[in-house]
Amino acid sequence: MVIGSLDLDGETIDRAITYLQELKAEHGDNCFIKDYQDNFSTSDRCYTGLCRSVPETNVQMEVRIAKEEKWEKWRVEEERRQYDELKKKFGE
Repeated sequence: MVIGSLDLDGETIDRAITYLQELKAEHGDNCFIKDYQDNFSTSDRCYTGLCRSVPETNVQMEVRIAKEEKWEKWRVEEERRQYDELKKKFGE
């Protein structure tokens, strides 16, 4: 589970350490840092997030899978739309 975005770009080592210690105090020892991709975007940009492992219930898993299937369908439709526009534009 992503708790929030983590942006340390341009921070000093001392400030980064202090910030990470604050996050550890607030969210606990079992948090970890992970790069993830925004599922609502067609961008390939990744984000760095603070995450925590939380067991997923069956209901949560069903909801997550339904969302993932919806996002995948949307992504494929968006790629198809872009492909058709480019094909039309370049006459192929």
